[in-house]
Amino acid sequence: YLGDDRVARRRNEGRPCGAAAISASFAATAQTTSGEWSDPFPWPVVALHMSLLPNGKVLSWGHGGAPQVWNPATGNFSEVPSPVWLFCAGHSLLADGRVLVTGGHLSNNRGLPDISIFTPGTESWARSTPMRRGRWYPTSTTMANGEVVILAGKDEASTVVDEPEVWSSGGVRMLSTASRALAYYPRAFLAPNGKLFYAGQATTSMYLDVTGSGSWSDVAGRRYGVRDYGSAVMYDAGKILYVGGGRTTNTAEIIDLNSGSPSWEWTGSMAFARRHLNATVLPTGDVLVTGGTSGTEFNDVAAAVRAAELWSPATGTWTTLASGSIGRTYHATSVLMPDGRVLHSGSGDPGSPEQRNAELFSPPYLFKGPRPTITSAPSKVGYGTTFKVGTPDAATIAEVSLIRLGSVTHAFDMNQRFQRLSFDRESGALTITMPSSRNRTPPGHYMLFILNGDGVPSEAPTVNVGDESAPGPPSNVPPAAGFTESCDGFDCTFTDGSSDGDGSVTAWSWDFGDGGSSSSRNPSHIYDSEGAYEVTLTATDDDEATGTVTQTVTVTAPPPNSAPAAAFSESCSGLTCTFTDGSSDGDGAVGGWSWNFGDGGSSTDRNPSHTYAADGSFEVTLVATDDDGDTGTVTRTVAVNRPPATNAPPGAAFTQSCTGLTCRFTDRSTDSDGTITAWRWTFGNGTISSNRNPSRTHASAGTYTVALRVTDDDGATHQWSTMVTVRPAIVLSVTGRKDATKHYMTLTWSGAKGT
Repeated sequence: YLGDDRVARRRNEGRPCGAAAISASFAATAQTTSGEWSDPFPWPVVALHMSLLPNGKVLSWGHGGAPQVWNPATGNFSEVPSPVWLFCAGHSLLADGRVLVTGGHLSNNRGLPDISIFTPGTESWARSTPMRRGRWYPTSTTMANGEVVILAGKDEASTVVDEPEVWSSGGVRMLSTASRALAYYPRAFLAPNGKLFYAGQATTSMYLDVTGSGSWSDVAGRRYGVRDYGSAVMYDAGKILYVGGGRTTNTAEIIDLNSGSPSWEWTGSMAFARRHLNATVLPTGDVLVTGGTSGTEFNDVAAAVRAAELWSPATGTWTTLASGSIGRTYHATSVLMPDGRVLHSGSGDPGSPEQRNAELFSPPYLFKGPRPTITSAPSKVGYGTTFKVGTPDAATIAEVSLIRLGSVTHAFDMNQRFQRLSFDRESGALTITMPSSRNRTPPGHYMLFILNGDGVPSEAPTVNVGDESAPGPPSNVPPAAGFTESCDGFDCTFTDGSSDGDGSVTAWSWDFGDGGSSSSRNPSHIYDSEGAYEVTLTATDDDEATGTVTQTVTVTAPPPNSAPAAAFSESCSGLTCTFTDGSSDGDGAVGGWSWNFGDGGSSTDRNPSHTYAADGSFEVTLVATDDDGDTGTVTRTVAVNRPPATNAPPGAAFTQSCTGLTCRFTDRSTDSDGTITAWRWTFGNGTISSNRNPSRTHASAGTYTVALRVTDDDGATHQWSTMVTVRPAIVLSVTGRKDATKHYMTLTWSGAKGT
């Protein structure tokens, strides 16, 4: 039980009490620089979904059990059973303070199509028109007109829902031309230009234009990359901090959507890397980071970060603050309370430790001296109006801030945003001026803080900004007609630029000012003469409303056409030539080419090739034709030469016939592409010959290597050799004798051995 601690604070030098008495041993100086955590106190459910209500109570629910409403004044909880299972839904607060819950839990990764609405005053639920498909892990963002844009999530079949939807009390419409597959719980914000800004987790940030059937446009690439389960917060009007996430980073980056060309820029890094962290904007505009894990796994409970950290937009630096007693990681939540403390709860899921408890963190500003007080404030304020806030501390007030009530789950608060207000001091009161832009301050309930020169905030009353009623179907707004034109002489092309903020343009009616007309969206028209013509476009939208615009279009006669300058270059290899057009037209373009290659051949290609039948010089003519039909001609002499044939070397060969020690050699060499003009013989005995068919007598018998090298008429050579054996001639002598009975013969020989 926390109780109403106003009385306790009177006895505690103006400092708030937590769930337990503040330890006297806790040094005041440490509290001033580090803040202080309360002791944990029980919570009936794992508060992984949490919304601050306009009456100061807190609505929460988890994976199991009925949703609960916590009353900080009494410490009591009220069970508020919901019509469907709301686990892993999206949620934001409507302009009238009710909580709109989109989707829910069919099973893991499968969502419900239901839209449930919680009314704080009666603590009751109602069901609204359902979405077209289920959504599990969607994001809900309240827009300037009070409508709610619903992004992403998985449907009943576990398929990513690509098409955004827009809820109003009149029903749900789908943005059919804005399909985009986005990861779980996109970090999305209403931007100053009225579009929805998608900050991540993907690396490219985008705008979603929700008018008509919707369209996306790229804005800027983030510096770090994918920041899954990082946290993003609008710490000032149009300014966003994206911090932590990934696996796992301590880096942070910022973007200013008020800039003409927004870009992500680095800011200081936290002391601790974190994912599953919560970023909460404080009354000072500083951002408090709580919880998360520094581990690299999806949910590394052992690496839970207990220390809070505080980021200063003024310096871009982080300060490490006090540590809580509970490590809160996946499914942790944090919301800013009206007394300036931050409620930190949740963490856990089946399979990991469930934290059915909560803590309250008192930032350092609550220990810097007495707090300013607000004695009176209106419950409702309008855009662009001034209103009075009663305070006995008017003379000391240095800043007034407006913070939208928080609605947080899965490391992202879909509802909080910060706005500084201008004011004037007077005796006992402040006169405060509300912004006129709904885009910067969308309708709904806000905490109004006043801060003194020490940065100490008051407790905040809740004020309703804008119309409390839930948005119904808006009345139709006529389209804004617009066009541009581009004329080339008498020929004009008209481009429609009409737009319809609450629908689409479906019809166009053109009056060209010369009696001509068209119903095309982007027509062309040819005028007969020069002059200034009043051209009128009437655009009709999908609700039959019209918008009209008239512009003066000046038509001037085109200058006389200049003939093109024909030109070409060529590159020949042997008998084949490639021709490259180099023609130009100073007041138009060359559109036709006619080639005469000088040998009877022709072509209409721009860059042709042509093969000639023989060598020679040819008069090549190119006629170039421009887009007005005029021609230019050029003739050039092109020399074509047949390339020399590649010489084939001769083939050396010979035969020999030997008698005794004398051999005769016969040339058998050939040359396929010419004639042989020289012969060189070596006979293996140191002698040579240049005769074609030489003979040679060796001094003695033996085996000799005979080689012939021949040279053809192109100077190519070839050599061939073989072994030649020579022997002396055999000389036979025969003598004979006889006796009375026999004849005798005697044979003798020389030049051979054996028998």
